[in-house]
Amino acid sequence: MPNTLIETPSGWIDNPQQVIDAVHSAMVRGFKLPERDRTVRLVQHPATHFSVPPEAGERYTIVES
Repeated sequence: MPNTLIETPSGWIDNPQQVIDAVHSAMVRGFKLPERDRTVRLVQHPATHFSVPPEAGERYTIVES
């Protein structure tokens, strides 16, 4: 069972559940995981606690699994 972590700066995601569902759906399709195999966390950090590369925008997101 993969344990997926999504990290991003706060302030731009209006529907966190939609992001979680989209990442999970991509993992099910891409890695052929069973639909029920679902452990996904979304962490939104204050901008002062999340450093991004200079060329990245405000929606820079890290997905780890």
